[in-house]
Amino acid sequence: MCHVRYNRDMKDTEETKEFYTVHEAAHRSGLAPKTWYEGGAGTSDVPRIRFGRSIRLLRKDVERFISERIAEAECAARGNNRQVLPTQKS
Repeated sequence: MCHVRYNRDMKDTEETKEFYTVHEAAHRSGLAPKTWYEGGAGTSDVPRIRFGRSIRLLRKDVERFISERIAEAECAARGNNRQVLPTQKS
């Protein structure tokens, strides 16, 4: 069995970090941690991973969520936020 000791000099940087805590995701997105815990504001689309009692989110999923929200906001700002609704029969 191979044991890897944690080296205090090995700090997780933004580029090397694979998981975010709920608080880190909240900080990155500008949303409250409670929103991430409860799955509000569309955050329920981001899969949660449990490590015991801790909840972690994949960095790539959080970054994708943020990118999608930015793209939606830019579309809305340009006036391209029209949705195609199904026609109703009378």
